[in-house]
Amino acid sequence: MKWESVFPKEAWKYGTARRRLQKARVPTGWLVIYREFTGSAGWAMHDITHVPDPEGVWASFEDMKALETIYSHGNPNFDQRTSRLKTPGGWLVIDNYLLSREGRHSHVCMTYVPDKGHKWNPQAENPT
Repeated sequence: MKWESVFPKEAWKYGTARRRLQKARVPTGWLVIYREFTGSAGWAMHDITHVPDPEGVWASFEDMKALETIYSHGNPNFDQRTSRLKTPGGWLVIDNYLLSREGRHSHVCMTYVPDKGHKWNPQAENPT
């Protein structure tokens, strides 16, 4: 299995942590892994999920390179950010939760949301 970057690391404009979003081809689509860390002595978090794409169109689809923040909330004690990335037939949704600005007690989770026409409007009150 070979991991490849989804987009350049310069695209991560959020804090000082090192972030990686990578994908690896599997027979039914892609495994997608998110890694975030601050170094060997710092905190780290990661998650992995599956994005269906049996035809492998993500390999050549240039429109799937921008991470869009769809929710952000915080105060001096925590920071939560939810982002999405257009993928074949839907969205990859990533939620980061930092309990302190230093990143201690942090968590990340990802999921795939099917949406063939990419019509999901996160600002709509009653999405269909």
